[in-house]
Amino acid sequence: MQTQHLAALALGLVVHQAVFIRGEWHIKAPAIISVHATLLVALCALETVLARDGRPGVPTTSLISSSLYLLALLSSITTYRLFFHRLHHFPGPRLVTASKLWHVWKCRSSRSYQVLDDWHHKYGTFVRTGPSEITIFHPKAYDALDGPRTRSPRSDWYDIIADFGQLKRREWLDGALFMRSAVGLLGPFSPAIWIPKIAFAFFPGAWRVKHWFLMVDFAEKCTDVRMKNNPKEPDIVSGFINDFNASAQGDYDRRTLKGDAAALVITGSDTISPSLTILLHFLATHPSHASRIRAELSAVPDISDARALALLPHLTGTINESMRLLPAVPTFGTRMTPPEGLTFEGTFIPGGVKICSSRYTLGRLEAAFEQPLEFIPERWSTRPELIKDKRAFAPFGSGRTSCVGKQLAMIQLRLVTASLLTKYHIRFSSPDVAGLVERDMKDQLTAKPGVLSLVFEKLGDVVA
Repeated sequence: MQTQHLAALALGLVVHQAVFIRGEWHIKAPAIISVHATLLVALCALETVLARDGRPGVPTTSLISSSLYLLALLSSITTYRLFFHRLHHFPGPRLVTASKLWHVWKCRSSRSYQVLDDWHHKYGTFVRTGPSEITIFHPKAYDALDGPRTRSPRSDWYDIIADFGQLKRREWLDGALFMRSAVGLLGPFSPAIWIPKIAFAFFPGAWRVKHWFLMVDFAEKCTDVRMKNNPKEPDIVSGFINDFNASAQGDYDRRTLKGDAAALVITGSDTISPSLTILLHFLATHPSHASRIRAELSAVPDISDARALALLPHLTGTINESMRLLPAVPTFGTRMTPPEGLTFEGTFIPGGVKICSSRYTLGRLEAAFEQPLEFIPERWSTRPELIKDKRAFAPFGSGRTSCVGKQLAMIQLRLVTASLLTKYHIRFSSPDVAGLVERDMKDQLTAKPGVLSLVFEKLGDVVA
């Protein structure tokens, strides 16, 4: 028995050194769990069958050997990540370098943007936020992720759309109704995408997991309808469909198309709502800026004229400032460094490493903005000296992966703001609710602001 237990320990070390040390395996977590579980059951069954007395019993030897194997495997992985990994010289929380589960625990309240901001202030510009992950807090971070010269491919985030063959057909409206619940799954688990993938594989009908599949199914059905009914003028989906039709239309291409469709559903509808909520929060917090926008609007003959609204500097500046301080997508955006690695601002990051950033923190960098925590819309118009590095402001992303709907989003925000401010004075319902939007905001891929309780008073009814 002792020999068998020693062999199990040795096997754990060998499996790590020969297999798991080569690249990242977390995306294959469901397959890894399935293989190990199958082998454990097989060993236990074999031990029971070969029992000398012929009577069924507890397969103690197999259970002990399996436990020792896992102990050796996990110990080897942890030791390597802490002391010998190629990223070991980057600063960061020790526990998160050993396992992303620590990051998940820190994000249990769905406030990843605050966790990352705290780590930035503690560890600096380049922070190791996972076993093989570096988060960059620099005004030029978007150049590393999505710049014109970058060769950084997509990260594991973009594999989460895979349905594992578990997708069930439902009424298409359900997907839209359950979208917020579905993305809420990403609040605490976004740092470790392998956790949702395990849930998708083994528990497709549990909790919010089923809502995720409903949302993806909704996006796929929308795409199918769109493919059968081509509009006269190209739309946002046209490029995706054209690429799909030009491909071999294999399983990978179909999954990619479905993923792009789901991303459009989320980012196209679940970003405007928080952006508008946050904007109204700042207008109620700073009524003087609402008055200045109202003064600009008084010179516009038709407030439904999107081109005329785009020329109003304080209106656009107020929208920009609200998105700088509280972006609708606080932290999402990851890439993998190319095989040859990446040198950014004199720091070399090895190949095959996930790189991330945080719009929330970049929008508040002292290296990019004067008085970074202050709400000053004039920095976007009459006081440009308050912006040190405009590259840190990218609410819609940057480069080739920037949001294709950014112009439409700005039009919507301007139109709604103009319609409200020309008719109403906006204020908080009570002083107690004034700070809830920011205090209780959650990061669930898109932002979920706290409660916004406002009173809209017709301008003619406001007593001076």
